[in-house]
Amino acid sequence: MQLVVAGRGVRNAGEIAASASPRSLVLAVESSSAVEIAARLRAAAQRLAERPSSILLIGAFEQLEPLSIPTGAAAADRPSGTILSDSLFGDLDGDGYPEIPVGRLMPGAAALASSLPAVPHALTLCFNHSDYQRTSALFSRGLSSTGFRVFHRPSRRFDRESALLPFADMPLSLVAYFGHSDARGWLGYRGGITPAHLERVRQPARLVFSPTCETLAPGTDSFGRACVLEGRAQNFLGATAATFTEENGIFARTFGAALGAGAADATIGMAMQHAFEKLRHGGPRAADNLAAYALWGNPECRIR
Repeated sequence: MQLVVAGRGVRNAGEIAASASPRSLVLAVESSSAVEIAARLRAAAQRLAERPSSILLIGAFEQLEPLSIPTGAAAADRPSGTILSDSLFGDLDGDGYPEIPVGRLMPGAAALASSLPAVPHALTLCFNHSDYQRTSALFSRGLSSTGFRVFHRPSRRFDRESALLPFADMPLSLVAYFGHSDARGWLGYRGGITPAHLERVRQPARLVFSPTCETLAPGTDSFGRACVLEGRAQNFLGATAATFTEENGIFARTFGAALGAGAADATIGMAMQHAFEKLRHGGPRAADNLAAYALWGNPECRIR
């Protein structure tokens, strides 16, 4: 059972929910308040005979506010403050950690929900740094073990153009990036990679996976938002704030292994939850990363 929250002004919520999941319970809300929405979700979950498999928010930030979470770990390159979090709507028992995965669906992107063919091809992009290279290699190994054909294009060997050009005629289920990023895009390749550059991929990827900083930062021009609304990706998994590299690596490796272990039956949400559990007891830095990770898309979607 998927819990679906339809934001203020969202039309055809029932139709959208039905296309997103065969079993869903739609909660219509009059307020955009994140605190009120979180309370409604907890109350609804307590009334159900089974724990929901995921939560789907339908609406932009102005229709459904994200939760505002104080940071728990200060760093030289990351001042203390707050994190805008969708993932903690999945904290149904109030312990500060998400028990179930959460996705946010933009009404304008709903038409992509089930229209893309699944192909076992993945592209990984990686900045020339040992931490990112190791994470990329282990992530790719997890996918390859279950029949995915993985194309690896690290920045030490490929520039932006040559990394993407071969895929103009090849559909991809997954595009993953490991390296420096911000709200504008992926910075590990000279000149950066923006949503416009992903036009060179033949069709929208089922999932663009970016366990890196700020690709879903609030704002109308964030990289992840543009990828979804401009049709570059069906689902985008990134972060709303700056994140910590070591914890990003743990999240990425566990996520990739879970996708591989589940093979054809693995959903994005299932893989997210495995990765969340891995970080659950990782201290303040891991807790901050968990709050920042966000999926713009449907947790019930399979990438194969």
